[in-house]
Amino acid sequence: MPVATHTFNEEEQTVVLHLQIAKNEYMSLVDKKLKEARKNFQQPGFRPGKAPMGLLRKKFGNEILWDEVNKLLDQEVRAFIQEKELKVLGNPMPQNSLETNINKPVDVQLDIEIAYMPKQEIAGISEATAFPFYTVEMSETELAEEIEAQRKQRSQDLSEDATDIQDNDLLEIKVVANNEGAWTNESTMVAMDKATADVQAQLKAIEVAGSIVCKLSDLDTALTAERRMGMFFPEVETEEEDVEVTVEVLKVKRQIPRELNEEFFAELFPEDEIKTEEEFKAKFAEMVSGQFATPAKSIFFRYVYEELMEKNNFDLPEKFLRKWLEESREEKQEEVNDENFASFMRRLRWSLIIDQLTSEHNVEVSKEEIEHAVRMAIARQYNFQIPPYHPIMDSQIENLMKDEATVRQFGEQVQEEKVFEALFPLFGKAEETVDAAKFDEIYKARFEQNEEAATEEEVVEEVEAEEAE
Repeated sequence: MPVATHTFNEEEQTVVLHLQIAKNEYMSLVDKKLKEARKNFQQPGFRPGKAPMGLLRKKFGNEILWDEVNKLLDQEVRAFIQEKELKVLGNPMPQNSLETNINKPVDVQLDIEIAYMPKQEIAGISEATAFPFYTVEMSETELAEEIEAQRKQRSQDLSEDATDIQDNDLLEIKVVANNEGAWTNESTMVAMDKATADVQAQLKAIEVAGSIVCKLSDLDTALTAERRMGMFFPEVETEEEDVEVTVEVLKVKRQIPRELNEEFFAELFPEDEIKTEEEFKAKFAEMVSGQFATPAKSIFFRYVYEELMEKNNFDLPEKFLRKWLEESREEKQEEVNDENFASFMRRLRWSLIIDQLTSEHNVEVSKEEIEHAVRMAIARQYNFQIPPYHPIMDSQIENLMKDEATVRQFGEQVQEEKVFEALFPLFGKAEETVDAAKFDEIYKARFEQNEEAATEEEVVEEVEAEEAE
């Protein structure tokens, strides 16, 4: 058995594990593996299983030797971590190199430094600590706008008589590129809501037969550069990704709002028997206000996050972690600096808090919950035009669930959500009722800083890009 001793450095939150392995111990394992390899080894001039051991030692000896040495070392490190019940941070780091080979095996000694997190009590959880918890009650104007949007969204009838241009109109346009080729598309369609805010403002300032000048990329932001050029100028072969264009509006197609009648009421609320506009407006207001419940909790949980981070500013082995990051950094990754190291430490601290709360509150995350989160993320990307459990989505889900980074990212997301739900009744709530406009203002203020971790959409897009390659 390997000889193991250790030295704790509580101030640095590290421990050095001193391991010694006698050459006879690992060489007996190497010889056994070489004999097993000999049985299936084929070499011209020798019968199967009869090749000289010297030939096998020369061909496979060092590879097998290092494999067996590393296995013994790994077993000892794992056993030590389990025995001491260490919460390991980063990965164990060798402090010296090993020198041995199949021709001159020697006793090996390795010092391995391990960073760990001492057991901590999570502070800051108290019903006496109250955070804002908002309920949304829509104003008459907001409610009327939402109902009008639903009437248009659920309408299949289009009017082509309008001469002015409004939000959500569908425009038939003529597009001419302002370049030497003067590429021209005599008639194509573009949706107002796909254009940038600046282009929308320009279009609303003109009428049918009027024109504006803009970048093609600003006219339709929903498409990739390649697909956009292919849609607007399908007969042109070019490597250009963008071009300035003159856009003439030929016709405005506008959805005719649905009538406020019992058929429309039943379509939105099939389980309720609604007869009058007043009943419909009351039910609709209740439904829309309910849609703010999740973002209202997000605001509340943001306060919880900040409280827990402030109250649990425990020490971490920064010296070790910085060295570990620098040594494990891949060539394409950004060099470790004060800014990204501070960001890493914040994320690490939060993950440690979440992990401990996960254990304390018996939170478990299933594969089915992770898959559901991935399905919802993809559905949101397509504005739910493809339902989360539609067969079209199944093959994409299957591929994404094979990607370790995706499963880890969404698993951590589900884990965090379930921990927050467990904490929700443990904090006080300063309840406040606001209208939708005020709520949007509050929400943006709370989340104005970009999150440091990759978003779920970025993870999905990254995996899809790798598959395309």
